[in-house]
Amino acid sequence: MLRRLSGARPGRPKPLPTHEEYLSERYFRPLDGVRAISIFLVLTWHVNSSLFAWLSGWEGPSIFFVISGFLITTLCLREEGRDGSMSLKAFYVRRACRILPLYYVVFAFYILIDIGFNRQGQRGPLLHNLPWYFTYMNDFAPNVGTLGTPFRLSWTLGVEEKFYLLWPLLGFVLLARRPRWRLVAAALLVAVTLIGYDPGSHYLFYSQIMVGCLLAILLHRRASYEALQNGRIDEQHDAMVVDDEAAARGLADRTLVAIRGAFGYFLAIRR
Repeated sequence: MLRRLSGARPGRPKPLPTHEEYLSERYFRPLDGVRAISIFLVLTWHVNSSLFAWLSGWEGPSIFFVISGFLITTLCLREEGRDGSMSLKAFYVRRACRILPLYYVVFAFYILIDIGFNRQGQRGPLLHNLPWYFTYMNDFAPNVGTLGTPFRLSWTLGVEEKFYLLWPLLGFVLLARRPRWRLVAAALLVAVTLIGYDPGSHYLFYSQIMVGCLLAILLHRRASYEALQNGRIDEQHDAMVVDDEAAARGLADRTLVAIRGAFGYFLAIRR
């Protein structure tokens, strides 16, 4: 991996960023490369060739979901730190303007060609799934995982939209006065979705997003940032948890251990 060098000693990697440097960073440029990797993996999966099977292209959306959870939560945390609170209305407006117009334009095109012209006999299947597609419940639509189901590739947008709708409301409105509980809430959501997972379920995707949210919360706090940066979990994280959260400490510890690898990768790509 190419690394930017620092100081007079050639070959010495640039020191890892301090917490202040991390908080002042406005654009995580390396994540563009990670997004590109996730897109490439998705493309190799849809090529449906044994030549690319070793790349495990189905993991592409998993990478994207973790990035999404991390970025959205980081934006909300920094807005709260800057303005004193996160504006849920402004957040919803921004997300709606970015996603809804294009989504429904493409969806209208599918309705025109699949229902209007009955392309390849797709009128019935698309009519059956219309309620799910109109309400962003795409990932729960019948036969959405079956090859040939019309508009089925929109399932990731269904996951994202429900995340945009619920997590800021829970994490930054309902828990606005108890910000230290966000770590606990995010960890519990990861655990709940994992418990409900089986090979035919959709809950794992939400767990992946919440892993990104957990990472954002941990990096936003100096104690956990430095603990993760040092590659160890010790008594530093105790300051993050108030006394009435003692019952959740074990879960937080396990979460820190699980996230440490992701944090190490995050730091590595910034060098």
